[in-house]
Amino acid sequence: MTIPEDHVPHNVGKMFEIVAKIYGLLPCVFRHSSKIARYASVFAAKFMPSGRAIVNTPGGKMCIVPTHPTNPQRAWGAWGIDLQYFINKTLKPGDVFIDGGAHRGTYTIMASHLVGSSGKLISIDYFQDHFEFLKFRGEQSPHNNIEIFQAACSKTSGIISFSEHERHVDDLGISVSCVASDDIISKENFIKIDADGREFDVLRGAKNFIQRCAQVIVEFSDFAYQPLDRLWLETKAFMADLGCRAFVIRPDGSLGPEVTTIQEIKDRHVLFRRMMSPLESQK
Repeated sequence: MTIPEDHVPHNVGKMFEIVAKIYGLLPCVFRHSSKIARYASVFAAKFMPSGRAIVNTPGGKMCIVPTHPTNPQRAWGAWGIDLQYFINKTLKPGDVFIDGGAHRGTYTIMASHLVGSSGKLISIDYFQDHFEFLKFRGEQSPHNNIEIFQAACSKTSGIISFSEHERHVDDLGISVSCVASDDIISKENFIKIDADGREFDVLRGAKNFIQRCAQVIVEFSDFAYQPLDRLWLETKAFMADLGCRAFVIRPDGSLGPEVTTIQEIKDRHVLFRRMMSPLESQK
């Protein structure tokens, strides 16, 4: 990948290294707190130069926007600690993992290493800058097992429009290509979904592979543009009809008890799995 002119690949890397070392000195209980990591990341981003940067992360080299408030957290390996631990504990060589709403590839490169050359990683995101970042991350993997789609995940493949009432970022009122997971792969073990409020549509487009016992991880974020109560009720009913149970992923990557209330899933990753799935049968 050719590094664009607006990348700043040198000084930023050193700055991130220093900040990461300071962050690493915190006691484990603080480093594994998503709230503390978020505050530290927002603070560190204020001191970063504009442009883009190539930095070393626990998962490999990563292309980031240093001033974005979440990117120091990503570079430190402190983004989505619960899901990182779960992925590390669960994925094995030969697995197929779909990263729906892959963003800058935090989970893409990690899963690529875990499933190895015999497995496959499908990374999906429609933003142009995210797509470029994902291509860069894909080139860092020695396994040649990452396939990247520049598209939005949805209930059907085709074209979809985002309106001002649905988006929380820059591209409002645009039309983009979209894919249904059922249309792009016939064998899979896991899918992670972070679709900015369209998670239910993504699940509807993945019905066939959910019925084939795939494990589904959904990020439930409580934002103004995403009515969490409606998303939870629709998702829970849909997945229950497919024979799936819901479990919150704890900060250490283990599963909590079965979810029963919306308060348990706010700003958390939730694993849905069929009652007769491989993981369920191992209990």
